[in-house]
Amino acid sequence: MLAFGSTPEYENMCRSYRFILQRLPKIDGWCPSAKPIELNTRIKYAFDDLKFDEISPTVGRKVKMNTPGKELKEYRLLLNRKRKQVTREAALNLITSVDSLIHIMLQELIYSRDVGIIQDISKERWSKLDEYISQIDLLFGSAERPLLWDDLIYHARVAQYNNAMVIADRVWPVLRLLIVVAMR
Repeated sequence: MLAFGSTPEYENMCRSYRFILQRLPKIDGWCPSAKPIELNTRIKYAFDDLKFDEISPTVGRKVKMNTPGKELKEYRLLLNRKRKQVTREAALNLITSVDSLIHIMLQELIYSRDVGIIQDISKERWSKLDEYISQIDLLFGSAERPLLWDDLIYHARVAQYNNAMVIADRVWPVLRLLIVVAMR
């Protein structure tokens, strides 16, 4: 038997890979399971490929050596899809919450042109709207914010009765559609 030896760096990378592999959560019931091949085995395969001029064992060994990398790429693809799905579902839930809150805010507001504000929107409602906006902003991550985003933030922070009207009539109807498109 040949003794090829090993390198501490390769062994540490394999150990780290196996450690991470054990802790990956399953996505739709699957996660990578193939472990990297030890360096001695990889060297033996390369030596055997030179010694034997057969294609079948060579292909099988290359597939076995490449399986961990292929599985990791597949996992990354599934993770990105799942992340987008979860983000989209959260955004849709928040959109529904904002829709309901705006409706409640407008019902709470009582305004007369002759008298002015009879009953204003409560600070709690404005705070809740600000909270929803912050949560949607968080879902965007580093992505560019849609058109009218700054307008929504401005009107929600100024928090006057006319700002509620602008949000309900002009800003939110357009922005909600842009958010849905952005979260695809």
